[in-house]
Amino acid sequence: MLEQLTPRLEAFLRERGVSLSPEKTKITHISEGFDFLGQNLRKHVRPNGRLGKLQITPSRASFQHIKEQVKRLSQRYRGATPAVLIEKLNPVLRGWANYHRHIICAETFGQLDSYGWGRLYRWCRRRHPDKTGRWIAERYFLQGQSSEWRFTDPDTGTSLIKVAQLVKQQRHVKIRAAANPFDPEWEAYFEGRDRKQALALSPARIAKVLRVQDGLCPKCRQVIEYDSDLVLHHRDGDRGNLRLANLVYYHTNCHTSGTLERIVKPIRRVLRGVCHA
Repeated sequence: MLEQLTPRLEAFLRERGVSLSPEKTKITHISEGFDFLGQNLRKHVRPNGRLGKLQITPSRASFQHIKEQVKRLSQRYRGATPAVLIEKLNPVLRGWANYHRHIICAETFGQLDSYGWGRLYRWCRRRHPDKTGRWIAERYFLQGQSSEWRFTDPDTGTSLIKVAQLVKQQRHVKIRAAANPFDPEWEAYFEGRDRKQALALSPARIAKVLRVQDGLCPKCRQVIEYDSDLVLHHRDGDRGNLRLANLVYYHTNCHTSGTLERIVKPIRRVLRGVCHA
C-alpha cells in the first residue's frame, strides 16, 4: 500500500520544489521499528500476537556516537588535569541526556555511566601506571566516606556527572494551544510550568527545599531552573543545621551579589507531601 503511495507523494512534493531522499526514506513495519533523529520507534509484538504500545528509546547509533565522543575526549585530554577533562565531558553528557530524557532512557543512561566509568578508569591507569587500583579509586573515585563511585578532581572537588542520577526521565507535557509566551496574561502559566518542571527534574534533596520556597530564588524572585547553578544557604550560618526551615537555595550570582533578602512568603513545613502554612 505504501509503495503505491510513494509516486503520488513524490509528485506532490515535486510541485513544491522538494523531494524525498532515497537514503533517508525507509518503508518498514512498525514491529521492526525505525530510527528517527537519534531515537528508535517501535511497537513490540505481544505473546498474543498483537502490537504493544509505541516505545521510543535512544537509537543504537546515537548511543554509539556518545560513547565515541567520551572516548575521543578522554584520549585528547590524556595529559590534562582531571578538572579540565570533567569540564569537557560534563556538557556533552548533559546535553545528550537532556535530549533523550522525554523517552524510555533509564537503562541507556545507566549503560552510559558504566561506560564512562570504564573509560575514566583507563585514563587514570594511563596517568599513574605504577599505582594500584585501590590507590586510584581512593584518589579519583571515592568522595570522603561516601561509597559512591564518581570521578572527581582531588584538587578542586569538581565531579563528573552521572546522567542516570542528574537527568530524570520525564514525559513531555504539551503546552496549551492558546498560550503565548509574549502575552503578559500567560506569564503566570509559563512561570508555573517552569516551576513544576524544575521540581520534577531536580534531585530529591534539592526539590524538597525548592518546594518549600515555591521554586523561586528569594533574591531575584525568578524561577530556579533545574540546571541552574545554586548555592545552599543556611539561615543561621550553622552548616551543621540541616533542618528544612534553615535551608534555602539561591542562584549563585544572587548569593554573591550582596545582602540577601528575606523570603516574602512565610516558610512552610512539608509533612508527608502536604504543605501546611
